[in-house]
Amino acid sequence: MKKCTRGVVKQILAVSLGVILILSAVYLVGTGLMKRSDVFVGEFTVAEDGKTMEIRAGVASSMGYIRSVSQRKDGDRLNISFYSTFGGLNSRLGARSSFTLDLDDDISEICVYRGYGEYKAIFAKNATNGQWERVDGR
Repeated sequence: MKKCTRGVVKQILAVSLGVILILSAVYLVGTGLMKRSDVFVGEFTVAEDGKTMEIRAGVASSMGYIRSVSQRKDGDRLNISFYSTFGGLNSRLGARSSFTLDLDDDISEICVYRGYGEYKAIFAKNATNGQWERVDGR
């Protein structure tokens, strides 16, 4: 009887450990797939040829970091979304604060993700001189 009981206990422990490992992996990877809606954009510089813009960004909340930005063109708007780092809610794994945006000639506004599918304008191209300017009041 003892051999059978030990075998069952080993199986239960192995299954429990497997479940814990799978849940941990989902958590550590899953946090890096979350879009951030609490991002602020600080300094920015536009390349001389006007094809790229370098921005510095951070999170406004007390927890978390940014690892990447995605860009999606929507007519004359460039919608950008920022993503959390992998490794947990406050992990620095792959954290960055500087990002380069590709700008087409027909882009006149850059908007950042603010949650629930909403994008808010942060930069607009001045129609008179063609320079990029902040429109978010910063």
